[in-house]
Amino acid sequence: MRLDGIAVDPESQLRCVMSMPVAGNTQPFGLLHGGASAALAEQAGSVAAFLDYPGRRPVGVDLSIKHLSGAREGRVAGYVSLLSASSRLATYRIEIRAVEQDRADGGALIALAQLSVIFTA
Repeated sequence: MRLDGIAVDPESQLRCVMSMPVAGNTQPFGLLHGGASAALAEQAGSVAAFLDYPGRRPVGVDLSIKHLSGAREGRVAGYVSLLSASSRLATYRIEIRAVEQDRADGGALIALAQLSVIFTA
């Protein structure tokens, strides 16, 4: 599997949205690979932690993900929200959704992830 095209969307009004193409990130049957969804979730949550805590270095220590539906084409995006935080640990919820041009809040829910990071500095 080759993870391809992860990008931060600085124009989005939503929280730390990152997206990637489905093409190039599929399993042999043509569906979005679960590992690609997990990588997108980890990256989006880590970027959110980096933005929320400038000068600190977040390191993922726990990732759980539930795959709810599949995607065969287009793009998927990760929408991040902070669930809880302390001085050393933060936990984020990441929704992986199909990107639909006419919907600002994303399209169909593909996967739901939770990421916890510790701060090493």
